Amino acid sequence: MTKTNPILKVSKLHFSYGDKAILKNVSFRLKEGETLGIIGESGSGKTSLLKLLGGLLKADSGELLFEGNPIPGPDERLIAGHEHIKLVHQDFDLMPYLSVKENVLRHSLSESQSGREKILKHFQKQLKLMEVSGNRATDTSGGQKQRIAMATAVSASPDVLLLDEPFSNLDYPLKMDLIHLLKTEWKPRAMIIVTHEPSDILQMADRILVMSKGRVVQRGTAHEVYQYPKNESIGKLLGAINKLSAEQAKLFGISSEKEVYLRPHQLVIGDSGVEGEVKSCRFMGATYLVEVLVEGVSCLTMFYHRSRLPTGTNVTICYKN
Repeated sequence: MTKTNPILKVSKLHFSYGDKAILKNVSFRLKEGETLGIIGESGSGKTSLLKLLGGLLKADSGELLFEGNPIPGPDERLIAGHEHIKLVHQDFDLMPYLSVKENVLRHSLSESQSGREKILKHFQKQLKLMEVSGNRATDTSGGQKQRIAMATAVSASPDVLLLDEPFSNLDYPLKMDLIHLLKTEWKPRAMIIVTHEPSDILQMADRILVMSKGRVVQRGTAHEVYQYPKNESIGKLLGAINKLSAEQAKLFGISSEKEVYLRPHQLVIGDSGVEGEVKSCRFMGATYLVEVLVEGVSCLTMFYHRSRLPTGTNVTICYKN
């Protein structure tokens, strides 16, 4: 069986700003057709990593390869960046004195006039930018700037698309439209997404890297990292989680020699199990998020799908694998 070479390869990458180390010994591979999610607390090095991959920063040491060839740093090119890798910046990185139209088309200079007009109309319609096309980029809203930045990157038809908090200023319907387009019509050969929003990373990423203080501290499929975080801090990056000691886990029939992490959907109200008292019940749309006080365990978070449970209600909780 032939082994497919990765489209991106990062080996033993180190990067610092002055004396401050930002990335330490980071290594991973990105395969053709894959979307990689990167999560971590603010300041863990995620944005710097994307800028290094896009050729906008120079590494102190290590290897950065696109299809087996080194990614040139900003000191190796007249204009920093890589022609096959585009980054959607979280601060948009728009040309302030250019119009929306000129920003969207700035990577399409090699196209014919008719080709450029076709590209422009296509993205204006999909991203609802028709009304601001002639405006300066600085004279648009935060959500419009984010859509302009997305159109500017995607219109270049990159092989690798790097997304840094790409939906932070968008309303929910538009965000879902963009996610669908990124996974279908716009889909590049590979993507990397950085975001603090758990639902975005889980629905987009095939694999996830977790970063902390410049290092990769966990990696795996989206399901593996979500369901089996190495510690509570990692678990919380992807949503609500319950931490149980090995002794507490036994109350739910779970045998373990170390701490156990349970997601809210793994706890249900049943006829037999552990007794508790409802501390709070919050409406979440399709479900309720319930906090239950359990003797010997403190507080557990779970989902309940039927109706609001009044504070003080006695319930019986059981574990559902």
